[in-house]
Amino acid sequence: MSAIHTDIKPIAVIKDIPQILPVRRDYFENWNIKVFNRESTVCKSYISPNRREFYKIIFLNAGRGLFTIGLNTYSIEEPTILFVHPNEIISWKDLTLSMVSKGYFSIFKRAFIEKNFMLKTLIDKYGLFKDTIKSVISLTKDATEIINGLFSVMYNEEINMGTFTEDALQAYVQLLMIESSKIAKHPTSTVITSEYQKVYDFFELLEWETADLNFESQ
Repeated sequence: MSAIHTDIKPIAVIKDIPQILPVRRDYFENWNIKVFNRESTVCKSYISPNRREFYKIIFLNAGRGLFTIGLNTYSIEEPTILFVHPNEIISWKDLTLSMVSKGYFSIFKRAFIEKNFMLKTLIDKYGLFKDTIKSVISLTKDATEIINGLFSVMYNEEINMGTFTEDALQAYVQLLMIESSKIAKHPTSTVITSEYQKVYDFFELLEWETADLNFESQ
């Protein structure tokens, strides 16, 4: 009986997650890259397991929260930009209380990168998505204005969808990586909780089990 009680809490944590991904399922149809305004896309707390089909860039311009990527947790209290690889387990716990959470985020599919040589080259060059130590960058006031300006233009491109929108958006993603790499101020992470460690281990095990099944079916 004691073993059962030990496992109840992390399982409850998983069940209490409001959304596995803070993006509706219908967004996964007929697109390669998208941009969202965080004020109009409510996302209080979530965890995203492995095997997403997209990369993600999150720009937090206002608000507070705890962001965990892999086994590193960051207390976000100032403007920050985050780069998330599809294979990373991430979680976000919103602590804004009465504050308004502001900023943007962009997601783009793996296949989209393969179609854009320069984008793929810069992703490999700067390592913002591959190295979790580089994935979280605190922004100065000047850098915040630059990043906010780029995302604002991207969001307008998204709204006014045209023939060359995807070409423009991937170019702006390149600029986001360049500007972020120029300042490269990485905050210090904190120790993750034992509860999150169990959830992380659960998804890691699930990933291995799924990989074995996929291999056997080939």
